[in-house]
Amino acid sequence: MSSKLDRLMQLKGAIAAGEFTADGKLVEYKGPLSKEIAKMVAIMCAANSLMGKIQAEGFTKFSGMKRTPFHGCAVAAGDYAVCVWATTGYSWK
Repeated sequence: MSSKLDRLMQLKGAIAAGEFTADGKLVEYKGPLSKEIAKMVAIMCAANSLMGKIQAEGFTKFSGMKRTPFHGCAVAAGDYAVCVWATTGYSWK
């Protein structure tokens, strides 16, 4: 996974990249974040991914419009943004 995280860190503006499990455990990360912050971000990414999956499945079921499988999400707030694809994400400013 390190090579994937290294590639993500090369993206313009990237400040961190990481891998997490579906239940929010931090697997690995790169960047100047403390391990405590990286763990919190892993939980946030897993929670947002679960919410996106639930929304995609519900919308598909009730509308008949195919919105699954859920692949990822992006969240932007303040000066930062996080992009998540499956169980890998990166943050940029």
